[in-house]
Amino acid sequence: MWLVKTSRSPYWQARYPHPDGSGVIVSRSTGQEGKRAAEARGAELEAEAQRAYERERVGGAVTALHVIEEYWETEASKLKSAVDHVFPHLARIQEFLGDRRYCDVTTADVARFCDDLARTVSASTVNRAVSVWRRMHNVAAKKRLYPVSVIDWSQVMRAEPEPTQRKLSPDDVAAILRHLPVPAAEIAIFAVATGIRKRQVL
Repeated sequence: MWLVKTSRSPYWQARYPHPDGSGVIVSRSTGQEGKRAAEARGAELEAEAQRAYERERVGGAVTALHVIEEYWETEASKLKSAVDHVFPHLARIQEFLGDRRYCDVTTADVARFCDDLARTVSASTVNRAVSVWRRMHNVAAKKRLYPVSVIDWSQVMRAEPEPTQRKLSPDDVAAILRHLPVPAAEIAIFAVATGIRKRQVL
């Protein structure tokens, strides 16, 4: 890496060979007027370029199918709700993306996925699928260091209706218990007494 200063800018330019070995010289502004600071920033820019090239070289050809399978095997399959709540969404995402390069996936692609899904499922289901995709995307970017697009997840989330809640009176509970066999009644009593979710109760 070496520094060059031109009359067109007060800042030093860092110049270095492109990491791909093609012989092309890259020129980047350091944003620094002092030479010492410019040397430090130039070294950072060259190192960043090398890291970016390595990520692109290794991860640029990674397919959506590979990202999905890798996420399932290393992350998602270990979750308690994996089979019921994660795998179906991953299957939908894989069907939508096919075997295209994952680094090409954009916010517009996620939006089209949500539009297609919204034709057959509720807004809450769409949002659950987006949450699964977002976690997978973050793993690909931060753990695997694959080159991925920046996705605006807030843009694709759907507005969900307010949940309806119905409270049971003591008479309602008594009426339910009268119609249940003893083992089921015991489960119902425990559920009413604790207020925890069905999966935890069982």
